Amino acid sequence: MLITITIGCMLLILYHHIGYPLLLKYLTQSQTPKERPLSASDANTMIDDDSALPSIALVIPAFNEQQYIADKIRNLAILDYPPNRLKVIIACDGCTDNTAAIARQTSQERSCRELDIEIIEYRRNSGKVAVINRVLPRLSAKIIAMSDVSALISIDALKHANRAFADKAVGLVTGHYLLANPGSDGEQSYWQYQSKLKQREAKLSSIIGAHGAFYLIRRQLLLPLPENTINDDFVIAMAVIEQGYRAIYVSSINAVELEQASNTLDLQRRKRIAAGNLQQLIRFRSLLSPKYRGVAFSFASGKALRVFMPLILIGAWLGCLLLAKGNLFFALTAVLQSCLYGSAIAYSLVKPRAPNKHLQTIYYIVAGYAANLVGCIEYICGGKCFGQGNITGRAYTIDPRIKFFKRLIDVIVATALLIVCSPLMLLIAIIIRVNSLGPVFFSQQRIGLSTPRYVKFFSMFKFRTMIDHAEASSGAILATANDTRVTPFGAFLRKTRLDELPQLVNVLRGEMSLIGPRPERPEFYQRLDDEIPFYAERTFLIQPGITGLAQINQGYDTCLEDVRVKLGYDHSYALSLFSPLQWLRMDCYIMIKTLVVMVSGRGI
Repeated sequence: MLITITIGCMLLILYHHIGYPLLLKYLTQSQTPKERPLSASDANTMIDDDSALPSIALVIPAFNEQQYIADKIRNLAILDYPPNRLKVIIACDGCTDNTAAIARQTSQERSCRELDIEIIEYRRNSGKVAVINRVLPRLSAKIIAMSDVSALISIDALKHANRAFADKAVGLVTGHYLLANPGSDGEQSYWQYQSKLKQREAKLSSIIGAHGAFYLIRRQLLLPLPENTINDDFVIAMAVIEQGYRAIYVSSINAVELEQASNTLDLQRRKRIAAGNLQQLIRFRSLLSPKYRGVAFSFASGKALRVFMPLILIGAWLGCLLLAKGNLFFALTAVLQSCLYGSAIAYSLVKPRAPNKHLQTIYYIVAGYAANLVGCIEYICGGKCFGQGNITGRAYTIDPRIKFFKRLIDVIVATALLIVCSPLMLLIAIIIRVNSLGPVFFSQQRIGLSTPRYVKFFSMFKFRTMIDHAEASSGAILATANDTRVTPFGAFLRKTRLDELPQLVNVLRGEMSLIGPRPERPEFYQRLDDEIPFYAERTFLIQPGITGLAQINQGYDTCLEDVRVKLGYDHSYALSLFSPLQWLRMDCYIMIKTLVVMVSGRGI
């Protein structure tokens, strides 16, 4: 298993960095370009027929941008687009410097007077997303453009975008991102690589996210953003795709970034981007469906793998270290990886004045993945919740990050346990068949995830621990101490909880989770709900589990009081889902305690 996991990690690393770009190149090299150069006759026709051009509103959120705002306005004033069809909105987001004053002063310069510009000042800094949502109701233009203050736009960018929007299937247009003053050769190489990927993704189907320096979108497709959105440019682009339109890359549109970020600011920015990538993967996971074809392929191979790449890199390195003894291939691979990471660490410590270009690139990539890992961890443990509902007057918050990672862990662990425990399960099946009459497996209808409006039912699988047709004469009744219906081997299975191993199949089918409240039988559900307050709410928005806080602290239910006690544990577990950090602590505690219960035989 260790060899399989290690080789799997190595193959994913090679695929993400080499295989995916080459495959994209192969898939797109035979396709005709989506865009053609703008001829002089086309340009003249566009300029002469101003009335045919769509109105454009260019929104520029600004926070303490006095260094760049004047150059930005002068850049907009010379854009090749009719002034009466272009409106510029500069939204000062609680600026504490002279951004607004300089903007007004620059707008009165002779070369800028024809520019239709509106300067909005908000007293408090609320963030770029809040600014976009506030400005959105003011916008009536057919096309909305977004741009950063520190990015200069090529003079004919709006004309090229207008030509791209002639295709009714295009919902968003972005262009080439350039750095006027790259912080290092590694940063320059990285953005050149990203630009090539975007160009090929656009040829295949649609780009996966736009760059905030400059992009344009049809007004009807620009929806209000969730308040805690991290990467607004990516979310807006993916929302366009989700609505059935294409987001395309036009190489003739250029946005030149003037600001040169320090190493500290660059790492902070990359941490934010990483957290945003994770948020986007959770929010737009439906785009991974095969029905989206090229989009799903690019999203999974690019953004999704990038989120998990730090863990994959660590897995490959640790796996090679553990397998290095006695295996030349893994030993050499471990040395190579250690040298790469060691050189990046040495570079960050020494900081040479005249660094080697290749060493810079290695450092930039490794530092980027380190920032990626930290950003994702901070998002999981410290980010704000962004999904909540009020159920029957009681506030329940199920953070989508928890739902996503809980399901991911369920699938990974359940798959691994089924593989590892398959010999044991086969042995248990043989013993059951030899020692008692009847089927090996036992299925029973249970109640799963529910809300006030609906209840899900599913068939829960177990190893049979009772005699065949145990309820034929008695009907559905609660288990009792020293239950005569339980077989001798069945009693052992119950004490060790091994009878619940087949429920791993229910986990893979999405009917159960590894950890959650015990799934109840429909025959008892109504009676328990009538006699115990808030009983039904125990599984509201929560998948039932194989093990859980109630199961490790209380045995099988033998009376109404047992159920009442368990209910307190179930609601305590629900409270841990308010916070990712609390959830991680709680699930780790439950898993450890479950192993103790199984080994000690205290399952009853």
